[in-house]
Amino acid sequence: MSFENDKNLDKNTDKKVRGNPSKLVPLSKRTKREQSEIAKKGGRASAEKRQAQKSIKDMANMLLGLTVVGDYKALLKSLGIPEAELNNRMGMIVGLYQKACSGDPSAVRLYLEIIGESPKQQIEISGNMGFDVGHFQETLKGLQEDYE
Repeated sequence: MSFENDKNLDKNTDKKVRGNPSKLVPLSKRTKREQSEIAKKGGRASAEKRQAQKSIKDMANMLLGLTVVGDYKALLKSLGIPEAELNNRMGMIVGLYQKACSGDPSAVRLYLEIIGESPKQQIEISGNMGFDVGHFQETLKGLQEDYE
């Protein structure tokens, strides 16, 4: 299908354009007032689009801040959590705590990491490596003490 005779064809890109291009007035040929009104409309439209496209992080944070309802609210209250802190963020921490208490190793690790008490990793060296392992272990122990 050819658009050669189509008046709505952009001659530079060979794409159809909306409206009647011959009636478009460049911004530079408009009055200051018209330019200002067009800019305001563009700014409003941009702000509306930005608001509509909230990031997933913003949405997740909003959900965490919502008040807990129903049976879970009763559970949190029974644990002695103050009314002001009955939100989904607290519910999530309590759920993680319950999993950790039931023995889930990944939940234990994450919970300890959150509260800043993650266990230190220890390295044990054994076997014949062709050098004095005892001296090497003492050196590592000294380095570890220097960083603590």
